[in-house]
Amino acid sequence: METDFQYRHTVGKDSLQNVKHSHNAVEILFVQRGRGVVTVGEHIYPLSPNGLYFIGANTLHYTAPVENEQYVRSVVNISTEYFSCLCEVTGYEEIARRLQERCCIMSDGEAAARVSAAMERMQSEDLRERVRALLDVLEIADSRDIFVPAFESKVSEIMAYVNRNIGEPLTLDGISAHMFIGKYYMCHLFKRTTGMSIAQYVLLQRLSLCKRLLLSSDKSISEISMECGFSSFSYFCRAFFKSEGMSAGDFRKRFAEKRIMYVKNG
Repeated sequence: METDFQYRHTVGKDSLQNVKHSHNAVEILFVQRGRGVVTVGEHIYPLSPNGLYFIGANTLHYTAPVENEQYVRSVVNISTEYFSCLCEVTGYEEIARRLQERCCIMSDGEAAARVSAAMERMQSEDLRERVRALLDVLEIADSRDIFVPAFESKVSEIMAYVNRNIGEPLTLDGISAHMFIGKYYMCHLFKRTTGMSIAQYVLLQRLSLCKRLLLSSDKSISEISMECGFSSFSYFCRAFFKSEGMSAGDFRKRFAEKRIMYVKNG
């Protein structure tokens, strides 16, 4: 039963930040501090304090906070089968459907305090108390009319263009020319909407791709850095160490060892 219902409170960086991933579980993310973006499927939402994010099972998603040390959140993962059964028994099926459809909901001060208290109750060893806390979160979120749509199309287009061309040299002039939008207005719009600069977003995406390639390919680290669009290997090394707190080689070795341990332990 423990594996069906998992809660964790995290401060700072974790291994799945800036990495697209999915679970065979419904995920509820509550952000206490931090700014950036949350990508869920094909949609991109602002990552903001008091934000609640409802992510459907097996949906690709990732968070990209601007400053890791400022990122504080609580996360609940409930297995697909357990969540479906729970909603059916309690009559919360329609509420769950609405919340996953809306995905991103902003809480005001009072609602955020109630959500935070309910999230803390999910640490209880009593499963019934954890279930009651989960239902409280669903009710609080569903009572809020402040749900946040995905970013406006122009910002999403900029992100999509960056993602498609992440291995190529990217300049503000080149992006603005492709978008048929003034460079300075584009930068202002992007920063105002996402809380980060275009340069910060490009770096996050390049590092994300690097980590995927380090774990899924046998290419050399220098090859990977070039494939991900870094202008020099030395710049890549500095950026990777600053982001992960370790070298790319140590990152690859650490996760390779984890995979071996997992296989051995069956």
